[in-house]
Amino acid sequence: MRLFAALPVMNEPNVEKTIQQILDQTQMPFALYICVNQPESYKTDPEKKHIFEQNQKTIEIIRRGEACPNVVQLRIK
Repeated sequence: MRLFAALPVMNEPNVEKTIQQILDQTQMPFALYICVNQPESYKTDPEKKHIFEQNQKTIEIIRRGEACPNVVQLRIK
């Protein structure tokens, strides 16, 4: 059986822990897709800037593979 998992994230300061909990499951996902949800306007909206900055940290962590070396695809929306 193939298991596909999707993880939508936005303003997730502990994304590494969440990903590790998924990877620690006894039934490993065949593929883990992570979608960072962020409207383009968050870059310039002063009230949303903290969300944009946290999302950038999340993207960098995922790209470096520190928290999730088995991630198949990172989608930035």
